[in-house]
Amino acid sequence: MPDRSFLELWASMKRPKEGRRTIRTVAGTDNILLSKDEEGTFGIVIFGVKDAFRNPNLANLEFDFDSEINLTINKKTRRLTKCLNLRASSSLDPVMLSLVMEHLLLKSSEKSTFSAKDLSETIDEVIKLTQRTSRPPTKDEIVGAWGELYILLSLISDCDDHEKQLGIIGGWEGVRRQIIDFTIPALSLAIEVKTCSDGVRAHHIRGYNQITVPAEFRNGLLFSLSVRENEEGHTCSDLVSSIRSTLSGTKSQKETANSLLTQRLLIRGTECNDESLSLWLEEDSDPYRAFHFGDVPRPPLEDHVSQVEWVAELGQTSPIPETEMDEILDSWRLDG
Repeated sequence: MPDRSFLELWASMKRPKEGRRTIRTVAGTDNILLSKDEEGTFGIVIFGVKDAFRNPNLANLEFDFDSEINLTINKKTRRLTKCLNLRASSSLDPVMLSLVMEHLLLKSSEKSTFSAKDLSETIDEVIKLTQRTSRPPTKDEIVGAWGELYILLSLISDCDDHEKQLGIIGGWEGVRRQIIDFTIPALSLAIEVKTCSDGVRAHHIRGYNQITVPAEFRNGLLFSLSVRENEEGHTCSDLVSSIRSTLSGTKSQKETANSLLTQRLLIRGTECNDESLSLWLEEDSDPYRAFHFGDVPRPPLEDHVSQVEWVAELGQTSPIPETEMDEILDSWRLDG
């Protein structure tokens, strides 16, 4: 089930009267329900649970079990048994719980009926995903995030269609952080973003998979950015604000897109929140250079070596022509 469909379902659910819950079924599953109470608190109900649940005892998530409960779903009352309930406290952003839901739904390609073990494992995954290290991000980490946010803003700004913007945001990083930065199915395009702050365009490649076109995609491009510190530039936090202000659609659609963006920012890391390092392009007329994955320099893969990392120097390599880049992105632009 696409994460954006889930977010749209959540956004469409109205807050009920005091003491009640709004309940909706989740498409693609046989036993998962979403719930929203009068305060807008996010909840999940898994019914027909046959195994024991390992309670992680988290401060902001509450779990309980009902052997039997009557719930009104789409104006019809249903008696459900063996119900595992997950509720967020009022202090927890619903986006966090939607991230739990996305990870749970990743399993739906293999199954439609879920167990207590599935939820336990999902909670563990999200805890690992959202754990923060004590050290602040390095300059290189901030520069890398800045480049991805700049490309995200560029793509978002190139279209004023809500669905296309959701496709871009949803294609950034993925539900779990991916080896390739952007995978956009509607364009059949994978994009890896590399950013330097020394003008050299010597980029660290983390393996062949990072510059290999995924099987279901037609094109794979490496975008090379060269930036410098500039007091009149923008921080990562500034770029995030610009992305949010560029979102199109109704109020509800913007809320959906904002929630999806918040999820992706959580996955990408705290460097996206940086407010200290102000950067801008080395040259305004040269925002990024695009290279086909196949044209990126790489070392030969020798026998008995399954994976390598290297630095690809692109400063003297010719990028693809601007006309070719326009051809690839034309369907994404305002008149697309």
